[in-house]
Amino acid sequence: MLTADECRDFSSHYKALAGAGDISPKRLSALINISKSFAGLAKQLELLTDIVREEDRKVLPFFRHDGG
Repeated sequence: MLTADECRDFSSHYKALAGAGDISPKRLSALINISKSFAGLAKQLELLTDIVREEDRKVLPFFRHDGG
């Protein structure tokens, strides 16, 4: 599975390709959209990570065996 950091790297890569020079408007549009999609995916993966951590903090105390 991709990580948020990898998604940001892909986003930067496609953004750089979009700014690389003389390309068609169709290619430019596709590259920009791919870049934005990877940036959005990075944000969603970060959000998911935060949700999982929060849920784990709520659930894990119930399974502790040290009396806590």
